[in-house]
Amino acid sequence: MRYRLFYEHRTIGDILMLAYEPRLVPDRVEEGREAALLYRGDVLVGVNFLNVSRAIRLRAHGMIATPGEELLHVVNALLEENGIAPLPPTTDTGFHVLSVKKVEEHPLDERLFILTLSDGTKEIPTVSGLAPFREGDKVVCALPGTILRDGTLFDSCKDHGIPVEAKPLSPRDLALGEEEGIPFRPEGYEDGEDFYLPKEGK
Repeated sequence: MRYRLFYEHRTIGDILMLAYEPRLVPDRVEEGREAALLYRGDVLVGVNFLNVSRAIRLRAHGMIATPGEELLHVVNALLEENGIAPLPPTTDTGFHVLSVKKVEEHPLDERLFILTLSDGTKEIPTVSGLAPFREGDKVVCALPGTILRDGTLFDSCKDHGIPVEAKPLSPRDLALGEEEGIPFRPEGYEDGEDFYLPKEGK
């Protein structure tokens, strides 16, 4: 199941937001128990849990990529109170470390680069406006179907016929700095590893 949790008390107040379908704009809201249920037609797009600090103290600011056991327990209890199926634990955040195998200039836009990336088992083509990329670099990328920090969904597409199967991310994209025009280069990761769910022992 794809979902993402967000909490930003400083800007929106004591509301924990659960996103299921960021591509859909809600057209109706149902009032639930300590929650607002957001629908597009009959499709549940998301849930806003109100006054969530009554149930759990959160220190997060923005996207919660890997909700812990306590938070997931609270969220699932609230969902069940509203007749909604519980969330499974996160086993893949969609943010993975890929290595740069090849960098080419874009033939139609000098601001872009065509990249060949690798997750250790296969090559992944994409296009990016971040720079610089160097062959051998490891970069953090969103893979298709990933809900990003800004609440949008990255999915595969084509740029002038070139497949875009990953989205390289900047430090700002990951809330790890203010730089937004450069790729974030993590250290100590293997190709294909989940950035937020490193292997045991790390």
